Amino acid sequence: MPNSRQYARTVLSFADSPPCKVCSLCACTIYCGKETRVNSVVKTIRIDPRDFIVGPYKKCPKCGQREFGVLSVHEKSITRRCRVRSCWHTSTHMLPELRKKIIYLDQFVFSNFTKMLSPNAPGHSRAKAEPFWREVFESIGVLCQMQLVVCPDSTEHLDESVISPFYEELKHTYEHFSTGISFTRPAIIQEGQLMVAFSAHLNGRKPAFDLNPERVTSGKLHGWNDRIFVTVDGMISGYKQAIKQGRRQAQSYLARIFKEWRKGGETFAQAFEREKAAYSTETVKAYEKDRQKLMLVLAGQLPATFENFLGSANGSLVQELVSAAKVAGLSPDQATEAVQSFFQSGAINETPANIIGASMWASLAMQAAAGQKTPPDEGMMTDINIASALLPYCDALFVDRKCRSLLADIPKSHKLPYPCRVFSMANKNEFLQYLRDIRASATPEHIALLQEVYGPSALESPKNIYRVGEKRGNPNR
Repeated sequence: MPNSRQYARTVLSFADSPPCKVCSLCACTIYCGKETRVNSVVKTIRIDPRDFIVGPYKKCPKCGQREFGVLSVHEKSITRRCRVRSCWHTSTHMLPELRKKIIYLDQFVFSNFTKMLSPNAPGHSRAKAEPFWREVFESIGVLCQMQLVVCPDSTEHLDESVISPFYEELKHTYEHFSTGISFTRPAIIQEGQLMVAFSAHLNGRKPAFDLNPERVTSGKLHGWNDRIFVTVDGMISGYKQAIKQGRRQAQSYLARIFKEWRKGGETFAQAFEREKAAYSTETVKAYEKDRQKLMLVLAGQLPATFENFLGSANGSLVQELVSAAKVAGLSPDQATEAVQSFFQSGAINETPANIIGASMWASLAMQAAAGQKTPPDEGMMTDINIASALLPYCDALFVDRKCRSLLADIPKSHKLPYPCRVFSMANKNEFLQYLRDIRASATPEHIALLQEVYGPSALESPKNIYRVGEKRGNPNR
C-alpha cells in the first residue's frame, strides 16, 4: 500500500555532455549520470543540450559547418549556437523593434476554437461545420507566428474556463494565442486610472491618462516570441464555486434593474450621467458598510474573522486614496478633505474605464426601454467590465453580438474617443478582411527575417494546438 513517504525517481542522463560542470544553457549545475529523486513517476529522460539548438541552420562562422542554429529568441535579440561540440560557438544578434496589433478575443472565440479542435468537447460538430472558425483560427494563428499580432488573455478567460467541463483544453487554447501575455485585472486597471485622476485633482490640473498597453499587461507585449514559454496551473480552494456564485448574483441583479429600465422615461444622456455617477456613489456606500462592520467587530458584536477585517474592494479604495494624499505631503485631516473633494467634484467618475462602462450600461438601459424583453445573461456584467477596461488599450476587440451592440448603439453625442475597432459575428467578414490587411502589411524584409529566425513554418497556418483534442491515455505514462 503506497504512503506519503514513498517516492519515484527520475534518471537524468546528459548525452555526451561534459562531467559535472555549470550548464552552458542555463547556468545551473549539472550532475551528469547521477540519479535525481523527485516526487514524480519513474522516468528516464535523456537530455542532450544540442536538442535546444534548432533550425534554421547557418554556416558556423567559427568551424564552417552548417550547424549554427537558434538557441533562443529574446524580446529584441536572437542567440545562435553551433551544435558541433568541439566548437559550441555562440553569438547574439539584435532584432528590430516590433509594433504588434493587439487583438482581444472574447472567451466564446476560444471556446469555439476548442470545440472545433476537440472531438470530446460539447458542440464539436457544430463548431467544426462552421468554416469561419477554421479560417479565423488559422488567420490569427499565422499572424501571431509572424509577430504581427498578439492576443493577450485576461481574467475573463480564466474565470469562464474554470467553470467549463473542458477547462484544461480551453486554457491551452487561449494561452497558445497569448503566448504568456496577460492583461491586468479590470479592477486594477480602473484603480490605476483613478490614481491618475486623483493626483491631477490634488494638483488642480486635468488628468492625462497614459493608455500605453504595456502598462496594463504582463510580459513583453511587442517582443519577439521565443519558441518556449512556461505556464503553470493552480487554483485556490473554493475559487470555482465563488465564480459560479458571483455569476448567479450578477444575473439576479441585472434582471432586477433591467425590469426597472423597461419602464423607460430616460434619455441616453440621462442614463449615462446616472451610470457614471454610480461609481462614486457605490464606492462611498461600500466604504460606509465596511466601516460599520469594523465597528461591530471591535465592539464584539461580530466575530473577528479575516473576512470581517478585510472589507470590500471599493471600500478599501477610499483608504488607498487617503494614503496617496498623505504620500503627496498632506496631513491626515487634509488628506481626508482632499478625498471628500475628489468625490464631491465628480472627478472620480471621469476615468476612461468608468466612462466606457457608463456608456455601455446606458445603451443597455435604452435597449430595455425600447422593448427588449429578455434580460441580459449572467456573462453581460463580465463582458462590460472587460470591454470598458481594455478597449482603450487594444487595436481591435472581437466580442459577442450583444456586447458589440452596446458599443455600436452609443449615440454620436457620446462617441468614445478611441480608435479600437469592434467586431462580432454580426460583422465577421469585416474581421476576416481586417486580418488579411494585417497580413498584407508585412514587408518583404520582415518576412525574410521571420524565416531566418523561425524558419519557413512561421508563414504556415497552424492546424492544431498542443494538447487540445488529443486522446488522453494513462497520465502517468
